[in-house]
Amino acid sequence: MLSIVGVNKKYSSQKIVDKKPFRIFFVIIKGAWLMYQCIIQEHGGFMRNFILKRGLRLFWSLVVFAVFFMTACSVEEEGPLYPPALSNKSDRTIDIPAQDTEYDFDLIEIIPTVYLSPSATMHDLSAVPFDYFVIEAVTEMQARMHTYQLVSHDGVTSRRDDNIDLYWKDFAKGYLLIDFLRAYFHEYSQKQNYGYNLQFVKEIRMYRTMTVVKPDGEEVLVHVNTLNEYKMNNPQNGHTTDNSFRMQDLITKYITKSPQNYRYFITSADYTGGSTGSAILEWTDMQRSYYSKERDVERIFFPSEPQNMAGTLRLRDVVRVELISK
Repeated sequence: MLSIVGVNKKYSSQKIVDKKPFRIFFVIIKGAWLMYQCIIQEHGGFMRNFILKRGLRLFWSLVVFAVFFMTACSVEEEGPLYPPALSNKSDRTIDIPAQDTEYDFDLIEIIPTVYLSPSATMHDLSAVPFDYFVIEAVTEMQARMHTYQLVSHDGVTSRRDDNIDLYWKDFAKGYLLIDFLRAYFHEYSQKQNYGYNLQFVKEIRMYRTMTVVKPDGEEVLVHVNTLNEYKMNNPQNGHTTDNSFRMQDLITKYITKSPQNYRYFITSADYTGGSTGSAILEWTDMQRSYYSKERDVERIFFPSEPQNMAGTLRLRDVVRVELISK
């Protein structure tokens, strides 16, 4: 199940303090004061002198009791972990050509209007696959490392109706209907989810994305530019200073409060099975590693390790991190 994150809110794990013990403590103090007033009114000066003599000892006893009571009863618990918000800062933007643009005949596919509406009376529509626009701008490897958002001329986006951005495997199935500059995704039309079938498409926004898979199989989409960025020395790349993020931030901010209980199966965009394009990191490896965001050297690196460190753990073009219980 894929986590749906459609609202740009910043969540964090936070401590929740139970205030009930404090209320009980003040009720005790108030009750003791009222009892003292009653005793004084009933017995006069004798009891006043007696209480004053014993008052200091009683006061400190009450303080010790209160501290013990609140320590024993106060409950601090970690609040829930929330998935990150979708970023509003794209890593690349691709403009959609104007409505009167002419395309090569070999590019054009025909979409039957019955797919758009069972009662449609228009002729079948010419369409260009969305992957054409993307592959014109980046390599297919880079395409698989991003998720995709469509934006219309009037500012409406494909994130409406709480939609998440589309992975490449889904986005590449979509089309641009040339006559109307309308997005068309057959799968979502059949499900009556029209959020992705945007009208008057103006641009495609690409977001560098990693998917973190929880032990129960739930997938969490993380836009890389939502993570804190650090400029770090990368000894495995000739000691360049790379814009990077900490690998542990993928886990501790959004996924689990006990990361030491897992190993981390990491795969790259070209992973097809076996050991090529994959690595297993222990939590200690995650804590000491960073991920370079530099486009030409994008990979895991270890600032505290020597330049000739073995490349087994230094995976590049990472797209997926899967938690495996120990």
